[in-house]
Amino acid sequence: GPPPPPDPQRVTAAHDEAAARAQAAHDAQAAESAAQLENLKVLATERAAALSAAQAAASEESARLRSELTAAREAESREAAKEAAALLRAQRAEQDLALRESRECGARRGPSAGCGAS
Repeated sequence: GPPPPPDPQRVTAAHDEAAARAQAAHDAQAAESAAQLENLKVLATERAAALSAAQAAASEESARLRSELTAAREAESREAAKEAAALLRAQRAEQDLALRESRECGARRGPSAGCGAS
């Protein structure tokens, strides 16, 4: 004869089981996505920390170079000042010598004595 009609209880049970399997798969996927997101957050935090450390190091290096440059400029200025002072002393010494010679010349026998005359 004709096949017996399906048992509604059995149909409901199969439907429930399929729904439970789908829900479990969805939950597993959601858990995996959450874990991946957590990993990405950790990675991002680590990268941000590394970047921050690199910026701090660069800033430190920049400050060190700036102070070295300042020190070098100051040393250069001091050196230039020393050179200028030495030059000034040499000029003064020359002037003093010239002045002394002309005085001595004048004191000896007057301008016609051959001092300074060509």
